[in-house]
Amino acid sequence: MKRYFVIAGLLFLALTINIAWTDKAPWLGFWGHSATFVFGTLFTGVGMCLGEWFRRFTHPDWIATSSAVDTFKARVFWMMGPQAIGALIGFFAFQGFMTNILGYAV
Repeated sequence: MKRYFVIAGLLFLALTINIAWTDKAPWLGFWGHSATFVFGTLFTGVGMCLGEWFRRFTHPDWIATSSAVDTFKARVFWMMGPQAIGALIGFFAFQGFMTNILGYAV
């Protein structure tokens, strides 16, 4: 599960550097950029972990499909689909936290 936090941390490191260097959010300041990195990593990483736990709980033992393409689509979805959905939900939670609790519009 640690790898999901590393992935989220790298994504938010790139996002924070992009926001800071391109001056897309000058109202954030140092603490706003720090909060973006820390809470973005935390919320998105937790979302990815919850997606992984959901995948482990609901993953089918076998998949019945009619073609190799359908089998490939199903395998790719069950390999990374729930984690991606969890990351998206975690990102939405991060946006709500930053806007409603901390008062930053990222």
